[in-house]
Amino acid sequence: GVQNKRNFYWLLRYFQQELSSSTDDSFRTPAMVLTLGDDWVLFHIDEFEKSYRWSQNPSGLKAGQSCECVIRGVDLFAREMTGNLEPLSEQQ
Repeated sequence: GVQNKRNFYWLLRYFQQELSSSTDDSFRTPAMVLTLGDDWVLFHIDEFEKSYRWSQNPSGLKAGQSCECVIRGVDLFAREMTGNLEPLSEQQ
C-alpha cells in the first residue's frame, strides 16, 4: 500500500509538471471507462496503468468506452487531480 501511494504521488507530480508547461492548462491522455455511478466515473488511464475515480456526470459515457482523460488540476497535498473524461469520436 505504501509503495502504491508513493507511485501515485510521483504520477501526480508528473501531471503537475505537464500542466505547468501546457499552453491550454490541461493534460490529455487516453483512458477507458470501467464503471459508472450516479455522479461518478471510475476509469483506467491506459498509458500509466492507473485507475482513478472522478466525480462527474456520467452522461454520454458507457463502461468499456475509450475516452480522453483531461486533467486540469493537481493537488499534491490532498493527492487528487481534477478534470473530466471526454468520449472519443467514433472516427478515432
